[in-house]
Amino acid sequence: MLAQRAGKKSAEREEHERQRWFKRARRFRAGIEGRISVMKRREYLGRCRDRGEEGFGRWVGWGVLTANLDTIAQTLVAR
Repeated sequence: MLAQRAGKKSAEREEHERQRWFKRARRFRAGIEGRISVMKRREYLGRCRDRGEEGFGRWVGWGVLTANLDTIAQTLVAR
């Protein structure tokens, strides 16, 4: 990954960022970051007490599962 640079983008960089896959990737990343923000705000992702990378992955997985189950339950109740 290239470091950010101040100033105007080069024509080559502008063309690179206009490609469809680049725009989709940027939107995907924004969506993921938004979802993570919501999960942290609603406390599905509190403080991780597990140790190591494996424990952190497990903690995030359970947080995502909990958030999804809550969304499903709220949808069913609304119906």
